[in-house]
Amino acid sequence: MGEGIKNTILAEGASLGVHESQSRTWENMLGRSFAFWKFYFPKLKKLFPERLSKIGLESFYKAINKSESSLIRVEADEVTYGLHIILRFEIELQLISGALKIEDLPEVWNHKMEELFGIKPDTDANCIIR
Repeated sequence: MGEGIKNTILAEGASLGVHESQSRTWENMLGRSFAFWKFYFPKLKKLFPERLSKIGLESFYKAINKSESSLIRVEADEVTYGLHIILRFEIELQLISGALKIEDLPEVWNHKMEELFGIKPDTDANCIIR
């Protein structure tokens, strides 16, 4: 690292939020784009000929862009990922304002998951900590 940026904000990562937004951008906007896979799919097929020989680009593209509800934010697709952010923001806002008590968090979380995703965590262990 150059001496010019040592001990400045440029010397280290900006924040987890910036890092996550950048990784989501690369994973979802680029890594799931048709243009990206139009170029890389033939290369991937050469690496995995037994698994991909009978799969066409269109089918592969649709499979990697499938949207479905998930309890786990970091494993969510690009559509439902945004809903996870909304869920967390709404709940955090209620916590900060005092409108929500910590002990009511699992119940509110489960209700919001069902409202936004159509799924309800089966246990509290699959709830807030994800």
